[in-house]
Amino acid sequence: SDPGFMAWTMFFSCSIPHPCVVFRKREISNIGGYRECINHCEDYDLWLRVTQWECRSMMCLPRVGVWHRKHSQSESSMNSFMQKNESDLV
Repeated sequence: SDPGFMAWTMFFSCSIPHPCVVFRKREISNIGGYRECINHCEDYDLWLRVTQWECRSMMCLPRVGVWHRKHSQSESSMNSFMQKNESDLV
């Protein structure tokens, strides 16, 4: 649950499953919220900006909170190329 480690892992990929996140809306609004110009990796963009703002605010709890299922018709699978391109830009 080391916040610095969480920030470090985000340099390599989006290591935070979006359904597992709980945050205060006010705090996310303070850093601009989700940017409308990002279409396929808006969560990754947001988490990167959160870690730059105050990395102590991110923690990973030591338990599994959600199971993630991947399939060929998911938004992530169908737009993986676009996600990769956008994540390289953010």
